[in-house]
Amino acid sequence: MKKFFMGLMSALLAAAMCVSFAACGEDDSGSNGETPDASSGTESTTPNGGSGENEGSNEEKELTVEGILAKANEIVSDRVTAEEWEAAFAEENFKNVEFKNGYIDEAGSKGDDGWMKETMLQTYSCNGATAFVKYSYKTEGVFSDEDEGYLEHEEQFYWTIRDGYMIGVYQDEDGKWVEERDETEELIEHTYIGAYFAYKLCSDTVIDNYEAFTYSEEEKGYVLNENPKEWQEGTTFVVKFKDGKLATTIYKYENEEHIYNAFGIFTYGGQTVTLPEISE
Repeated sequence: MKKFFMGLMSALLAAAMCVSFAACGEDDSGSNGETPDASSGTESTTPNGGSGENEGSNEEKELTVEGILAKANEIVSDRVTAEEWEAAFAEENFKNVEFKNGYIDEAGSKGDDGWMKETMLQTYSCNGATAFVKYSYKTEGVFSDEDEGYLEHEEQFYWTIRDGYMIGVYQDEDGKWVEERDETEELIEHTYIGAYFAYKLCSDTVIDNYEAFTYSEEEKGYVLNENPKEWQEGTTFVVKFKDGKLATTIYKYENEEHIYNAFGIFTYGGQTVTLPEISE
């Protein structure tokens, strides 16, 4: 259980960054609104011993991965200046925030041999240095005329920053709460764990590269002008802002055989997180 969980935590830290940014060429065409819709919040149900919750309507709490992606696409970004772009990533903005990170990956046509659909959603309720995490993963597919594959998995646990390290808190096989430091992460400079995840999602390439993006009416946000060479051909990456803060990021591509959509979406305020008591 310990090995599995630590591997999962490391994977989630990597997955918190939907796309891995290489150096992007700058363009002098960055031009910089309209008021976007607010991104949604959902309730976090916590294992016995700790607590993690936020505010949100019943409709919002029932949103699927597809529903959250649709809301991210519907948001119309504010137009921002270079200074406002930089200010949106200020550490203080992420003191109390919910961060949802997920993707939908589909290949082939449903019902045909080789069809596969994979979805993942992580919800981080972040308050100060601590986050309660709900993770869900599902894959389904048709691998032959008589063989259909299906897998579904869920996890709930905590992250907290302590002495510059990420500490995972989870239940062992006996149901006791234990903690472990993630040795794969370097020393963390962030005070607020929400800022840590925001920086993981966007990286310095986005945060410091206002001129590398151009506002798109069609995409309702800022689109990266020049994609890294290792990205799929036809990839679109969009960043959106609301009321001076980061609202969402969307990474997507589509061809005749494959559709991929990844997102990160932020809701500010309303988070309460309490770590469970750790067993000695």
